[in-house]
Amino acid sequence: MRKLLSVCLVVLFVLTSVFSALASPFPMPAASGSNAIDSESLMSGRLPVASGSDALSDEPLDESFSVIPYSSLGSINNTVGFGGMFLYADMYDSNEKYLGSTQSPVDGQGHAVLKMKPDCTYFNFSIYLTGTSLPSSGKYTFTADFSSDMSVVWDAKAGVTASKKYTNAQVDNKFSGGVFPLRQNSGDFQFSGVVDFGSGLSRVLFSVSLKRTDNGYHKGDPFGGFAKVNLKYTPDAAPDYSTPGTGAGASAQDFQNGVTNLMGNISDKLVEIVATISDQLKALWDQMYNYMHLEQLKNDDKNTSQIVDAINNQGEQVGQDITNSIDNNTQNIINNNNQNFDNIQNGYDNTGMSADKDKLDSAINGYDKLEDDVVNQVTDNINQFEFKNPFESFTAPMKDIGYFLTGIYNALGALNIPIGFSLTLTIALLAIGWYRFKGGA
Repeated sequence: MRKLLSVCLVVLFVLTSVFSALASPFPMPAASGSNAIDSESLMSGRLPVASGSDALSDEPLDESFSVIPYSSLGSINNTVGFGGMFLYADMYDSNEKYLGSTQSPVDGQGHAVLKMKPDCTYFNFSIYLTGTSLPSSGKYTFTADFSSDMSVVWDAKAGVTASKKYTNAQVDNKFSGGVFPLRQNSGDFQFSGVVDFGSGLSRVLFSVSLKRTDNGYHKGDPFGGFAKVNLKYTPDAAPDYSTPGTGAGASAQDFQNGVTNLMGNISDKLVEIVATISDQLKALWDQMYNYMHLEQLKNDDKNTSQIVDAINNQGEQVGQDITNSIDNNTQNIINNNNQNFDNIQNGYDNTGMSADKDKLDSAINGYDKLEDDVVNQVTDNINQFEFKNPFESFTAPMKDIGYFLTGIYNALGALNIPIGFSLTLTIALLAIGWYRFKGGA
């Protein structure tokens, strides 16, 4: 039913637009209000549609509902590979100080998220092509489209910058592909134009700058979104379908051919319009689905919060009960241990051990008394011992003879000198004689 209703609305809108344009020679009046769609936007295929990034911006939704990769400026067909596509940003703080750069490769849907520095307040943003995503040399009509994950405000101009590498000098030569007007809505942007790429490209950047102030960006927040780039090879001489078959010398065949070409161009535009309306309806249906399920999501969140609160409260009570039980058991164990210790300390009977101790003390005292008696006896015997010298019976007479001779020597007076000399000479002669007697010379 949903698909059938979408198809009916698309067909009705297309038929109404075509027949109104054919039936009236005057331009259609523009609708009033913020949702006005002019005829130029209608024919160019650039219809303002509801942004997937702004759907239900006041209420956080589940991820399965919030990711809607449709640009609010009309969907385009991505013609470059995502394998070499990156999101890139040069970061600045509130004092316009450069904080460095950051980049992240896109996934299979062209989505990536950049991790920004905490002090970043604005940045220069680029869809960065390199490697397998680079186009061949030639002139191209391009459209760069970005569907932002958050609502921000960009500058009014965008640019295309490419880098060409010379193999012999290994020098990157940057050249600008031009500056183009930017269309934006709630962070989504899109810009188109024609650019001529040379050979030997190393990278191509589709760049736009965030406004330095009042840009809606919260400092340091991650930034991301879905990127698409449509490159269509354009010959140098493009035909002019504005006034087919009306030039000088134009024939009926020329006019017919011009009308045929114009109708073919209109057919292509109608196909683009149908694709744009289809994308718009997809985004609208996603928003309606989100709105229809918003109340249910709120109720689910409320019920979940109540369940979590109940679990937390019950858990706190159970934890408190366990703590109280552990404290009581611990106190009971301590009291029981104290009682057992008292029983061991005060209930032990040591009467037998005391009697044995008294016996041991008596035996030790007896041994001490016997030891004192033995020591006293030995001491007395040592003190009473008297050593008698057997040589005194020989030395006494010798002392008497020596005393007698000394008296005689002293009594001689002056005669003791020659006597002493004579005795000395006698002893010396005896020594010499003894020596000669033993065989000396």
